Amino acid sequence: MNSEEGVIPVEFERAVGLSPRQGVLARELTTMCVGGPVRFLADLQSQAQVQACVRFLRSQGLPFRVLGAGSNLLVSDQGLDEWVLRAGAGLRYLKPLGDCAFEAGAALPLMTLSRNLCREGWSGLEFAGGIPGSVGGGVRMNAGAHGADLAGVLRRVSFIDCEGNLVSLERDQMQFAYRSSSLPDGAFVISAEFEAVASDPVRTMATLAEFLAERKEKQPLNFASAGSCFRNPAPDCSAGKLIEQAGLKGERQGGAMISEKHANWIVNPQKNATCADVAALMQLCQNRVAELFGIELKAELISW
Repeated sequence: MNSEEGVIPVEFERAVGLSPRQGVLARELTTMCVGGPVRFLADLQSQAQVQACVRFLRSQGLPFRVLGAGSNLLVSDQGLDEWVLRAGAGLRYLKPLGDCAFEAGAALPLMTLSRNLCREGWSGLEFAGGIPGSVGGGVRMNAGAHGADLAGVLRRVSFIDCEGNLVSLERDQMQFAYRSSSLPDGAFVISAEFEAVASDPVRTMATLAEFLAERKEKQPLNFASAGSCFRNPAPDCSAGKLIEQAGLKGERQGGAMISEKHANWIVNPQKNATCADVAALMQLCQNRVAELFGIELKAELISW
């Protein structure tokens, strides 16, 4: 047992107030269900705990990564020789702030955020009702669907920076683009504030139901996946359509398969695929689309 595996966890528990988990498989932490073991996993329950954790790891010179719901992520089959930090149940909350604004904790699922607001007749986040991510990860990647994204309803985000300091930024202090934000590397989102519009619960729930039905019809939700693999090259140019036109629907590599329902999704039907299987299919899509159409597909999935 080396010093990190023995002494460091004890010192970490003393400094942070929780015991890290060692060797957790990334396949258990991601919706794609692939990936090897991570060195240590810490589920952090409060702002103070996140700050203590980041400061401790920084003082020890230990690298770390911040994990959301693991819904847009591929982790190597070799795993990660790093610490992984994740928002725990203590950061899973939603509270009204008045003035049509709501604060959501980083661990709150976007589906829960959307559905709770719709149920109370608040409009603006219906589009997020089927997004399988968390508030923290969603803000970082500017998650979106149905022509809308979180940047359009975000008012403020609070996060812990890589030195352990609490930072709060207004929407106009940040930059957002398609599936990306200007949040700095290593930022651990604590909470985000969203603006909604007072509406009729019947109307908001009907819109939500329409979006969910569309998602169910078009996407292979009954299989493990990480969602869309590639960014759309342009608003009027669908990555899924290009992959379908390239004749790749149903293509298999090991336990992974390009979905026959939506070509921009790679699924893990039996949950026995490897990260290498998924990566091979993604490379196949990129090569074939470039060869046939001269278009470079850029990954939407994050790879660790």
